[in-house]
Amino acid sequence: MRIEDHWQDVGIFFVGFYVNIKENERKLIKKTLVFEHGIADCEVKKIIKDKFQGVCEVLYVDVIEESALKMI
Repeated sequence: MRIEDHWQDVGIFFVGFYVNIKENERKLIKKTLVFEHGIADCEVKKIIKDKFQGVCEVLYVDVIEESALKMI
C-alpha cells in the first residue's frame, strides 16, 4: 500500500477579498481555503472570483503551508 493511495498533497491558503454589498459599499472577507498542491496564486484568484458571488477585488493570496489531506 502506497501513501499516495490514501493521502492527497494540498496547499492551505489564507485569502482576503472584497465583495460588493450595496452600491458603493463593500465588505472584506477573509478565508482559509484548501487547494490542490502546486496551484498558482493567479489560479486561486481566478477561482475566488468565479466561485464567490460579488467579488470585486482579491487583496491577497498567502500560502500558509503545504499539507496532506486524508482521502476517505
